[in-house]
Amino acid sequence: MSVLPDLDRFRFGKGCKIPLSEKENKKEVVPAGILYVKQNHNSQKEEGLLLKEYLIDLGISKRMLTDIKFAGGDLLINGEHVTVKCELHEGDRLTILFPEEKVSEGLKPAPIPLDIIFEDEHVLVLNKRPYIPSIPSREHPEHSIANGLLHHYAEQSVRHTVHLVNRLDRDTSGVMLVAKHRFAHSLYQRRKKWSG
Repeated sequence: MSVLPDLDRFRFGKGCKIPLSEKENKKEVVPAGILYVKQNHNSQKEEGLLLKEYLIDLGISKRMLTDIKFAGGDLLINGEHVTVKCELHEGDRLTILFPEEKVSEGLKPAPIPLDIIFEDEHVLVLNKRPYIPSIPSREHPEHSIANGLLHHYAEQSVRHTVHLVNRLDRDTSGVMLVAKHRFAHSLYQRRKKWSG
């Protein structure tokens, strides 16, 4: 179970085939590192709801929807490509393919030791030592937690970029929460905003 229950139904592709439609035995390859969700839609109260409204209720921002549409993602209902104007009906099987994230060109991986307390496919929790910055700076362009995270991801052969949910000052030690993809980051930011 993920640290954030909203993420439990989301999975990363491993370059494997996932079933899109049981009726037609259709399958599609989900590239490694692509976040997707498969979910059966069973709520009668949402019958006829536009997919766009449902996705926003799931926590997917309008900006993220734009990226899904124009940056290599996809939306499928029962294995068929759809737009956000599609109506949902009971029993529909929704698949969301998020576009692959781009790693910032200015951020370079570096073998910085990380004290990882917990990690799953959505988040990483680490114990930050003092005297190491969270993000690169002019004084420390390649000796930061962010550089170490990129190195850690590369060792796992996953293409994530760095999404720090909280940052600690260079001289401060403590626990840091890192979202491993943009959607997890937005859910944590939203939750932080709601809890004050």
